[in-house]
Formats: sequence, structure tokens, C-alpha cells
Amino acid sequence: MALALEDILGTVVASRVLLLTTTGEALLGLGYEPEGVRRLDMAAQEAEDTGYDDGAVRALVVPLRVSAHAGLQARYNAAVARLTTRTDH
Repeated sequence: MALALEDILGTVVASRVLLLTTTGEALLGLGYEPEGVRRLDMAAQEAEDTGYDDGAVRALVVPLRVSAHAGLQARYNAAVARLTTRTDH
């Protein structure tokens, strides 16, 4: 049984977002805050661009702990709202 193209692309996006998120978290844990936050932002941006809100929430929650940047909070809130709306139906 062949996978549909959108399923394959979704898997690739989810894998890349997870890799960027994990790398960013590890870099933060090692004390490389600017690079860690940059990787997490890349993960969140890619997740947001493709509608992968679970990935966006996960990627944004960690930088929120280390940065008081209002833009991060707004992006996180928007992703959570999209997830909540989708799961309420």
C-alpha cells in the first residue's frame, strides 16, 4: 500500500521539526542559548508554515522559559488556540 504524497511530506516535516526541536533543547541544555533558541525558532517556524501545530507548541514552549519575548508568547498562544479549536470539534 503506497502512502499518499501529503502523508510522506507530513512525515518528513514532522521528523525535521522534531530533529530541530531536540537539537535546540540539547543546545540550551549545554549552555548554548542563542543557537538553541535559533534552532527552536526554526522548528517552530517550519511547523507553523506547514500547519503542524503540535510541533509549533513543543518548539515554542522551551524558548518561552528562557526569553520574555512577546512575539514568542503570541506565536505559542496562537498555536495552542489552533490545537484547541481543532480538538474541540
